[in-house]
Amino acid sequence: MLLFAWFWAVFVGLDQLPRVTLRARPNVVMEGQSIELECHVRRHADNRRLDFGLDDVRVSSQRLDGANAEPQYQLTIQAVPCPSNGQAKPFCQVTDTYNHLHRVTTLVAVVCDRE
Repeated sequence: MLLFAWFWAVFVGLDQLPRVTLRARPNVVMEGQSIELECHVRRHADNRRLDFGLDDVRVSSQRLDGANAEPQYQLTIQAVPCPSNGQAKPFCQVTDTYNHLHRVTTLVAVVCDRE
């Protein structure tokens, strides 16, 4: 019974890990500065496409070759505009073979020059 519990926790639990994670640096920028995005994609046979960027601003797409795809992708977003709410929303999104979306977002504060 203990062996079954270990097997369940290790192998079935792996599918519960996030398919994609995101790191955005810095987390506070002045309007017009750049943001560095790092998307880490867990290797999975069904991974087909990675989209990443800022909501409503810029998107980059990368084809993924399933379990053989690279695990890390980077993007520099130049000249971040001033959003109306003062927060940019970077995202990374993996689309799988079944068109399921695995998306993660974060917030970056944008200090705007409003004269």
